[in-house]
Amino acid sequence: MLLKELIPEHLFENTDFDYKAKLNDKEKETRKWAKSLVAFANEEGGTIYVGVNDDWTVFGLTREEADKTRLLVIKENDRHVFPHVRLSFSFIEVPNREDRFVLAIYVFKAESIVRYREGDFDETVYKRKDGASTEATPEEIVSMGRGRKGFDLQLTGSFFKEEDFSQYLSLAKEFRKDHQVPEFNDLVSEQVISDSGETTFGLSLFADSCIDSLTLVSCRLWRGFGKGEDEIIDKKFFKGPLGECFRFARSFIIRNTKTGVIKNQDGSRTNTYSYPELAIREVLVNAIAHRDYSMAGTQIDIDIFADRIEVKSPGGWLLSKKPSQYALDRIPSKRRNDSISACFELCGLMERSGTGFEKIANFYKAYPQLMPVLEDFGDFFCITLFDLQYEKTDFDEQGIDETPESGAEQLILRLCGESPKSRKELQEAAGIKSRSYFMRKVLQPMLEKGLIEAVSPKNSPNQRYRPKNGSGID
Repeated sequence: MLLKELIPEHLFENTDFDYKAKLNDKEKETRKWAKSLVAFANEEGGTIYVGVNDDWTVFGLTREEADKTRLLVIKENDRHVFPHVRLSFSFIEVPNREDRFVLAIYVFKAESIVRYREGDFDETVYKRKDGASTEATPEEIVSMGRGRKGFDLQLTGSFFKEEDFSQYLSLAKEFRKDHQVPEFNDLVSEQVISDSGETTFGLSLFADSCIDSLTLVSCRLWRGFGKGEDEIIDKKFFKGPLGECFRFARSFIIRNTKTGVIKNQDGSRTNTYSYPELAIREVLVNAIAHRDYSMAGTQIDIDIFADRIEVKSPGGWLLSKKPSQYALDRIPSKRRNDSISACFELCGLMERSGTGFEKIANFYKAYPQLMPVLEDFGDFFCITLFDLQYEKTDFDEQGIDETPESGAEQLILRLCGESPKSRKELQEAAGIKSRSYFMRKVLQPMLEKGLIEAVSPKNSPNQRYRPKNGSGID
């Protein structure tokens, strides 16, 4: 009898499997078959059938042999396979052969990359290729890890050398308060390298030699207020070490946004910027640290418009509530990539307490009408910063058709009189495309005149507006 006659056809055709006459229990020989446990766990799972000849004919094991083999597999899994894989066993009776069984060993897909370990520093990752269990290359290990939770914590097999991370270490000198590079023990304690110095996938993305396509950042400067009909003035792309991705994007934004000077009463001058440097830094680090690196063919998109910057990062919102249900300074910290986040911490660009959004919110309290907006689109996340220096120009008049302020006031009073309305609802009804213009020229003056008032506490993410003290249209 052939193996395919013993098991259901759909299992034979649609699942990966291996077959053995028997499993050798000698210490030096167990790796030859145990690597299949590792390989199946690193792929989509699979089955090993024991009691089958090389020509696929089934001879079967005695019940005692099958049970002894089952215990051998459990022992090998406990001693040499890390993390241990989840297994299930089945004794398949061989027809016309009394008390003979094929032992089916079902291996389930693992959540993290599995290695065969022999000694303290001898670890091997196996994968399935062309029906065989083969040693995975470093590139294949990276690819395997991306689709798993905590992939950036997996070890690469390469060891940390300062000369391989010169760009990352220069970032630490620039942004750490002590302007020092992190010490070896710091890297170990933050789990970006192992005790022996082996680097994690997360740290490997900061290496000088990194050219991984999933680090791609795309920056574009647009002439007007949207992508629909406006032309691109400047665009740049970069892929490489994550620290350099941050530098590249930061430089592009600073180069393509406005700066100004305010003359103080004492005669001194203060520089002003379209976007606070702290906000730019926090938004970019957030996008890089928390992007979903398992999404092939994606990139971080940075779009600069006349009145705002939009930063889009692959990967949806991680928290249970929608972004709009949180105040900006009350967003809990939750990480997608622990090792990458730790790398940013160690170079002074991130804090474990997750205070990035809180810092941004504190700065923008002086500009409540321009508070940044967070949006979740399922497969990507967007943060919008509004230009603090944006002023309406003759060019803007040609680009958009704004409603005159007086007409907008009457319309808003009428709509709010029907029921409290959100900023977005009022802006859309007024036909004004620019949020910053609407807030500065229409909504804020109406609040200051006492024509309308906010229904909820200041800066509430679900803010609504209504007429104040009976204000309305006669």
